[in-house]
Parts: sequence; structure tokens; C-alpha cells
Amino acid sequence: MQAKQLSGTPGGLSTLLKAALPVVPGVNQLPGVKKSSAKTFTGLSYARTGVEATRSDVDAYAAVCGFPRKDTVPLPYPHMLAFPLHMAIMSDPAFPYPAIGMVHPENTITAHRAIAVGEVLDLTTAVAAPRAHAKGALLDFVTTVTSGGDVVWESTSTYLRRGGKPDGEPDAGPAIADAPTGGVEWKLPADLGRTYAGVSGDHNPIHLYPLTAKALGFPARSPTACGPRPAASRPSRTACPTR
Repeated sequence: MQAKQLSGTPGGLSTLLKAALPVVPGVNQLPGVKKSSAKTFTGLSYARTGVEATRSDVDAYAAVCGFPRKDTVPLPYPHMLAFPLHMAIMSDPAFPYPAIGMVHPENTITAHRAIAVGEVLDLTTAVAAPRAHAKGALLDFVTTVTSGGDVVWESTSTYLRRGGKPDGEPDAGPAIADAPTGGVEWKLPADLGRTYAGVSGDHNPIHLYPLTAKALGFPARSPTACGPRPAASRPSRTACPTR
């Protein structure tokens, strides 16, 4: 599919406003805001070109997420660069669901090589038609990052829209359940969602304050995941469950 180009400096209040309008009664029926039908949605793609992984941005991200300062970017860093593409897709009237209420249960990242600080990247994110899940509809946002024409990083971010299952046999998809027992416990500061929003532009209300999380149906503020720090050699592939 032909990718729409996202230009300028994405993010900020205008992006949040555009994402919120489709859940406002009355406003959500206006041209340019009204969502298309999930039954007719076949896919959508957005792209950003010439995006530099600047030293200041990489250092700010690393400081918030606890990565060491290096001459290469942390493994999950390109996800932050791709997030405006996710928001552009969700805010597009052709996308059948409002961005508010989308749950992000899983990331899968493949790094083909390390990305240097200062490297200029091109990013494309595409999503196909939704697939059925026991709890609603699943959508896979597939991001490809290239440098000099070579693919250097890829990810699949799976989102869940609760309710309104599309036709078809339910896909097992990612597990949408309570937090598992055992494993590794990460102790996260209470303001992590807000500090991460400051460097990423991801001002998802479920990550910011208990009040805004509860307003969207979550019992408490949900922590945002900065991602794992694997020591595997390249190419590496890791699944990053988020809440």
C-alpha cells in the first residue's frame, strides 16, 4: 500500500486533540473525524523520512529508561521515533477505531545491526485489517527502519481494541491477562510515565496519573515500558510485553 508522508515535528497537544476527538459525542460524526467501518478497513501506512537519531534525544531517552550512554542507540529507541506514525494511523479517519482506548499488550523487535547516534533513518509503519481475538480486535503495526536503503530495525506492535470482534476465528494473539507471577520484578518510579512522555511525546493518559488511567477503565496508572536490554549479538529479536 502507498504510505502517507508524515512531515514536520509530530506530537504535542495537537496530536492528542486529534486522537481524542473521535470519542467526543457529536464531534465524532463530523467529516474528517468520523471513523470508517472496521468491516471495510483493509490497511493504512505512514512514513517519516530523514529522521536523525540526535545525541541529545538519544541521551534524554537513555537517561529516563536507564540505558548507558553509548555511541549507538538503545534497542527500543526506534520505537519512540515510530510512535508518531502509530498515532498518525490511529488518528486517520480511515482507521476504524479511536486511539483512546487502544491497549498495547506486545512488541516484537528485530535489530539487524546497531544504529549509530547521529544516523539518519527512514521509517514506515503499516497496519493491515484487524483480526479477531477473544476480547476484541487485534491490529499489528509493522514498522520498518532503513538507513541508506538497508533495513536496520523492525518491529511489530500489537494493539487490542476491546469488544466488537471482527469476523473470523479468534486469534490467540498476545496474552491479555493479569500480571504473571514470578519472573523479574522491575521497580519503576511513580512519575516514569510522565518523564517518558517528556522525551517520547507519548502522552497516553493511562500512563500519566491514577485519575486519568481510571477514567479510561484501568484500576491504576499503567507503567510504560522502556524496553529490555539484551546482550544478544545482532541480529537480535526480543518480545517486549507492555501493559
